[in-house]
Amino acid sequence: MNAKHYKPFVTLLTAFCTHTLSAAEIQWIQPEGASAPTQVIASDVDGLRHPDSTFAKGWRSCLKVYVVTDAFLPNEKPPSVLGSCEQSGEAITFTPRFPFSNRVTYRAEFQLPESDTESDNLYERKIHSTWIPTQEKKAPNTEITQIYPTADYLPENLLKFYLTFSNPMSGGYVYDHIHLYNELDQEVELPFLELEEELWDDAMMRLTLFIDPGRIKRGVKPLEEIGPSLVNGERFRLVIDEDWKDASGIQLKRAMAKSFHVIQPDRKAIDPIRWEIIAPKPDSRDALVIKFGESLDFALAQRLIEIFSSEGDWIHGSKQLEANETEWHFKPDSHWKKGDYTARVQMILEDLAGNNIGKSFEVDVFDDVQRRIHSKSTDRNFRVR
Repeated sequence: MNAKHYKPFVTLLTAFCTHTLSAAEIQWIQPEGASAPTQVIASDVDGLRHPDSTFAKGWRSCLKVYVVTDAFLPNEKPPSVLGSCEQSGEAITFTPRFPFSNRVTYRAEFQLPESDTESDNLYERKIHSTWIPTQEKKAPNTEITQIYPTADYLPENLLKFYLTFSNPMSGGYVYDHIHLYNELDQEVELPFLELEEELWDDAMMRLTLFIDPGRIKRGVKPLEEIGPSLVNGERFRLVIDEDWKDASGIQLKRAMAKSFHVIQPDRKAIDPIRWEIIAPKPDSRDALVIKFGESLDFALAQRLIEIFSSEGDWIHGSKQLEANETEWHFKPDSHWKKGDYTARVQMILEDLAGNNIGKSFEVDVFDDVQRRIHSKSTDRNFRVR
C-alpha cells in the first residue's frame, strides 16, 4: 500500500441478530508495526439488514469517535474526531480527516436510535470502547552536558549552579531530581532556593539553581538556625537523577554527579583593574584573552562583556569561557585592525559568590555605605599593535 495515500479508518462490522446491543462487542484493530489503531470493529449489532428501520436510515450518526482528555468532566462530551462515515454491507467505516495519533486516547461509541429498540434505557442502546496509547519506549538521548561552575574547589558562599542539557527538558518538580550530599553521604536538608517559577532559559536547556541565600549571608536566620549548605574544608557531591524527563517525556541518558571541595568564603568585590588582558595580533582573528584571576559566573560572563572599537562600534564575535571560567576568550568575526579597543563590562557581573564589581554580596542594599557604583558599566582599554 502506498503510504502517501493511506488513511487510517475506524470500521464497525455488524452481525445483526436482534435489535439490542446485549451481545455487541467493540474491538480496536491495530496492525502489526502500527503505532495507532486503524479500525474499530463492533460485532453482533442488529439493524443494517433491515432497510426500513430507523437505524438503517440514520446510521451516519450512530458511530462517533471522541478524543479523551482530562480537561472534561465525566458528564461532559469530549471533542469529537472530525471525519466521515461510509456504509459497506454490514460495516460502517469512519475515516478521520487526520490520522489517529499514537499519543492520544480515543473513545468509540455506537448508539442505537431510541426509536429502533424496545428499550428506553440508554445503557442498553449504547456500547463504547476506549483506546489508550502505549508509551513508546525510546532510548534515552538527552544528557547533562555540563555542571557549572566547573572548578573542583568552590567557595563556602557559592551562590548558584548551572545545569546545561543536550535537548530541551521538562519543567516542574526539578528539585525532586537534584540532591546535595556531604562527605558522610548524608543529603543536605533544603540547600536550594526552591522557586515556584523555575529559572530556565528560553530553550529549556539551561537551568539556574540557586543555593538558598539565607544559608549564605551572615546574620540571616536560616544560616544561624540550620547552618550553611556548604561547609569550608569539607567535600560535597551534587547529584542529578537519571529519571528526570526531557521535553519528550523520556528520562535522561544517565545520572550525573559533580564532586567538589569547599574552601573559605569569598566576600571580595570584583575588581576589573586587576584583570590581565592579552591583546591579539593585528590582521588576525586570534582570540582576545581576559584573565580574571578567579572563576566568574558562567552565564553572566558570557553576556555582560562586550568589545568596542575606538570609534564606538560594537565588534561582533564569539565568546568562550575557559580554564574553569577564569578566562574569557573572544574571537572576532573579522580580522583585528591596529588601534585602541574597549572591553565594556556591566557592573552586575558576578563571581561564584554573587559579588559584583565594586560591591560584595554581603553588603545589604539598606546599609548606609559609600556609593561606589555610579554607572551601569566600567571599561578596560587595550591596544592591538
